[in-house]
Amino acid sequence: MSSPTPGVRTEAPPLFSRAQQPLLALLFRLHLYVGLLVGPFIFVAALSGLIYALTPQLENQLYARQLFTDSRGPALPLAEQIRVAQAQVGDTATLSAVRPASGPGTTTRVMFRTADSAESQSRALFVDPVSGEIRGDLLVYGTSGVLPLRTWLDQLHRSLLLGEPGTVCAPAGLSIRPTVDRKGLDDFRRVSADAYATYGAHKALVYGVAPLPAFAMGIITACVGGIIRDVLANEPSILMRRELYVTAAALAAGLYVVATLFGVPSALAAAVAGLAGFSLRAAAIVRGLSLPAYGR
Repeated sequence: MSSPTPGVRTEAPPLFSRAQQPLLALLFRLHLYVGLLVGPFIFVAALSGLIYALTPQLENQLYARQLFTDSRGPALPLAEQIRVAQAQVGDTATLSAVRPASGPGTTTRVMFRTADSAESQSRALFVDPVSGEIRGDLLVYGTSGVLPLRTWLDQLHRSLLLGEPGTVCAPAGLSIRPTVDRKGLDDFRRVSADAYATYGAHKALVYGVAPLPAFAMGIITACVGGIIRDVLANEPSILMRRELYVTAAALAAGLYVVATLFGVPSALAAAVAGLAGFSLRAAAIVRGLSLPAYGR
């Protein structure tokens, strides 16, 4: 048996034979296409989740006439308010639930089941508790009277508005994310992280967390999922890379917290913060921007 010649470098045999190269290229290409297919599921889930967190503020603006009233004074008996609503919908409708006015300036929500109501859906009439005026008539969901905007966002988040097939496709797309998270899907993941950063900061502030911890919670919400993915995929952690991943999430979370401290409405603050983080991350992807390397 001949021994290797000293000083001569021997090359390792190729991992794949020449005949296997076309098949390998095809598999990599299919891998990219699957990532591009799954990416929108992640982006829509992140964006709809962010907007869903802001629904109380959005509903107060969109349904201001139905939810609020300028009338002040003693309220009519609740039975009288229900009678007024019943007269509006007709005797064929069945009373299903009532949400009395929560305070001065708000309306009573009286819900009825009608013959054409879908499952778990009811017709809600919004009654001025002082004057008895009907302030609005909307289709709502559940006994709590979830308004149409929140119902639509919930369906978008869970099923992409595709109905029963969407309830399977959306979770399936998210579940295979760790196995296909490469070039195409990776860009979607980076962009959606900014929405998660804003969402995390918002939820922390809603629960009374101080601004600085809320800022940290926004970053954690955006980045911990990526860290877990890297561990499961046996890849270098995003914390050790030069790419602008945590930086963009920090920008989005920080802008949102600062904007809310200055009294900016939550919806506007979220839009500005998310757009700023998205712009920085998109510029990093397109232009190849990254943090400076550590020099020894």
